[in-house]
Amino acid sequence: MGIATFLGAIVHGFRDIFSQQFIFNTWMLMSLVSGTAMFFAQFHTIKSFHLLKERERTWIGLIAAQLLLFYMLMLWFESYQVVKIHGIIAMMPIMLIFLFRPNFVGGKWISFGISLSMISLLLQSIKFSFSPWFNYNDIAHIVFMATFYFIFKGVMMGSLSQKAIANLHRPV
Repeated sequence: MGIATFLGAIVHGFRDIFSQQFIFNTWMLMSLVSGTAMFFAQFHTIKSFHLLKERERTWIGLIAAQLLLFYMLMLWFESYQVVKIHGIIAMMPIMLIFLFRPNFVGGKWISFGISLSMISLLLQSIKFSFSPWFNYNDIAHIVFMATFYFIFKGVMMGSLSQKAIANLHRPV
């Protein structure tokens, strides 16, 4: 997701320097990388929580089909609306899983980070801007940076907590 955000910064920050074709190609790559990152977030959530263990392969097949559908719709419509809809469909279940998983330390931070990303999509959709030089795209990417911080914080808390628990059971 960080790669997608970096590509977004290039697209929005340097649109006057590069050709329209380069900007479009970079934007398309950013969108496809973003969708792929959401697939891996879904995949990791399924694997780490052993959600519906007996149907794990089915769930992974469904999210792979979702990713393939996203790619096809993106290439067909070439629209950020596809990215936004895919983001909500992919991330909302993850947000709810982490929100209501009390035994996962850091889950609330992950849920908060994902909810911030939804706010970012809203700001971008209503085209909330301060000026032409600091517009809705810039604001959305700044909010996404905060999103990544909170998700990272939650993941690190969960990871460190799981390592501490594993060390408790290790022979001395």
